[in-house]
Amino acid sequence: MKIKSNLKIALVSLGLVFATSASAVKVTSGEFALDFDEAGLLALSAKIENKAWFDSVASLDKTTQQLIAETPAEAVPDVFVFKVFGESISTPPVGLSGRFPQISTFEYDDDPIKGSGRIGLAGLHRISTIGGNLLFGDYDLQYDKSRIDNGAKGSGWFLTNRNTFALIAFDLTNVKVDVVDDSNFTMTGDVVLGKSLAGMLKIEDGEGIDVGDFTFTTKGEADSDVDGSIAGYSIKTKTLTLPVIKTDDTRYSAVFRVVVLADGRSALELKAVEPTTTTSHSPATFDVMTGVITMPEIVVSGGEETSKVKAIMTLDKGSFPSRFILMSVENVVEQQHQH
Repeated sequence: MKIKSNLKIALVSLGLVFATSASAVKVTSGEFALDFDEAGLLALSAKIENKAWFDSVASLDKTTQQLIAETPAEAVPDVFVFKVFGESISTPPVGLSGRFPQISTFEYDDDPIKGSGRIGLAGLHRISTIGGNLLFGDYDLQYDKSRIDNGAKGSGWFLTNRNTFALIAFDLTNVKVDVVDDSNFTMTGDVVLGKSLAGMLKIEDGEGIDVGDFTFTTKGEADSDVDGSIAGYSIKTKTLTLPVIKTDDTRYSAVFRVVVLADGRSALELKAVEPTTTTSHSPATFDVMTGVITMPEIVVSGGEETSKVKAIMTLDKGSFPSRFILMSVENVVEQQHQH
């Protein structure tokens, strides 16, 4: 992926972990980060290749026909970040040909798998196959216990394509749900082909083929006075997400992937970044002069138990894609946030 070399853009390379609230939590915002195995997709009999990506802003007011006809960027991101639609869709694509985005109706009490409803996700990706070009997206995320251990060895969680037609596209497997606190949870796992999509693409015995992994972070209706957006690191996917990185007067959200350098040092490579209007009680900050990103609070999930750490990393000048060297990590002593 070509990422702008502008230092401010490079700095925005981190990820995120969001919130939900306890007792009838409504999931009305958050992000679903989907990292496809591009080589694996291309190796399938359908020869699938992602050709274009349209995030929540780029796809907001365009029809299916316009998105298919639009000239793609020079490269697609390594990670597709789908933002969660709320209980309503601002500037909804009502009447736009072929678009059926879903508002979020999902809520739960204490355990996400006991919840009900769907989580609408904003964003679409265009693929090429030996049969032609297709546009998928406007997904919704749902849980149905009847899909546990189906032909795809599902967890019950699945993604349904809502662009043009409804089609269960992917089952989510090896899912680990981490409840961070009364108003936060995060999920990680693998993304596999659903039976319907495999059949549509004529991929023989395709149901359950692993095509990537994901990280899902949510924010529910917790305290309306404080935005609960916090950074998160997934041990399973080795992905760091920062919902808010502050620099001068600008805020960014970003996704990083851990890599090990030849000299044994750990580095975080920038995978996706975009400006954001999100706020946070514990934002990461980037010092443009020194290249240092300070992260006061990161939720670490995917291990035996969830924990919180603080960390510092510094820009590896001249690196491409942009990467940051991890300088320090310390446990966070839990304190009650002041409202």
